[in-house]
Amino acid sequence: MGNSISRNLAGPIKAELEAKVAQWSNDPQNIIDNAFVYACMHNQIDAARLLLQKGAQIDAIPPGFDYSGTGLHYAALNGHQPAVEFLIEQGATVNIKDTKVHSTPAGWAEYGGHPEIKSYLEHVLSGLE
Repeated sequence: MGNSISRNLAGPIKAELEAKVAQWSNDPQNIIDNAFVYACMHNQIDAARLLLQKGAQIDAIPPGFDYSGTGLHYAALNGHQPAVEFLIEQGATVNIKDTKVHSTPAGWAEYGGHPEIKSYLEHVLSGLE
């Protein structure tokens, strides 16, 4: 970080930002998993499919940025039903919990205001039990 930026950031904010930057790496798996979550977050199914073919881990919660959930969490949060269905078809874990609030993708769908996706995920989960 440049000196002017460092001097202007409050201590706790600076420490949090530095901790996040420290998590970034040039590890190829982390890079592809980050790209995969980002694709899911934005309903880019063709990109998500390609990244899976290239080795992305479907249930990855990659380091860096502020990711705390999987691609399924973010697709559900953002109301992307086609991406949610694609991820389920590809074997995403429906009841996986995020690392911040320990909620499932259905919980994220509810928080995002998408009751139809929440219901869909609960239906899928009930069929797995």
